[in-house]
Amino acid sequence: MWWLLIPAAYLLGSLSFAYWAGRLNGKDLRQHGSGNLGATNAGRVLGWRWFALVFTLDLAKGALPVLAAAWHLDQTMQQQGTIATLQFLPIATAAAAVLGHVFTCFHGFKGGKAVATSLGVLVGLAPLAAALILACWLLVWCAVWAVLRLGKSDAVGPASIVAA
Repeated sequence: MWWLLIPAAYLLGSLSFAYWAGRLNGKDLRQHGSGNLGATNAGRVLGWRWFALVFTLDLAKGALPVLAAAWHLDQTMQQQGTIATLQFLPIATAAAAVLGHVFTCFHGFKGGKAVATSLGVLVGLAPLAAALILACWLLVWCAVWAVLRLGKSDAVGPASIVAA
């Protein structure tokens, strides 16, 4: 039943927490701000607390399927005592989660940019690399915000470009 992890990752990735945050506040984020269903637009329109919540949930929906696939792979290898043929599974679930966010089946295959979901995938695949990228992003965000005096949400774009 390992193959169920891939469509499950897509469906989990398709859950738009930004959409639901907007709905809880009586707004459709597709009609406000950048029109994007992502954490940055949620923060821009709804405030930093909603950004933090949506970002965390989007990160989790990237990390959880990858961690589940890695756990399944580890269990399979322990039971068989050999290198399992399922080594592609964490990468496949990672791709499915990101594709689910970008092309969500719940909103006409139009989702977000998958920045937080991709970071979550990286947390599952390479936690140290994810920590370094997040630290770089925070450093650049703080520098751009302090030096250029952009709005906090306006500093997200340059920080994301540098971190990528």
